Amino acid sequence: MAALLVLAVALATASAAAAANGGFTPQFAHSPNTHNTNTVYYDGADFARQIGMLPPRDSALDRGVLTLFNTGTRLRQRFTASRSKA
Repeated sequence: MAALLVLAVALATASAAAAANGGFTPQFAHSPNTHNTNTVYYDGADFARQIGMLPPRDSALDRGVLTLFNTGTRLRQRFTASRSKA
């Protein structure tokens, strides 16, 4: 149960890292060989499922983790919006 709580907190705080270019957005390739460059997008959640750090997709536990993550995101957005109006 403690591991689920740690996972939920980690997922809830991870959205800040994904904002702007927090390491997830690929940079434009500035190279004379740009036409030979491939862009790869990595699915971190799928990898976490493969190594057992996240529950299987569409399981009851997965839906619960997603609900916690989405609730945390909504609360953070409301808090940010209310602070910007004040």
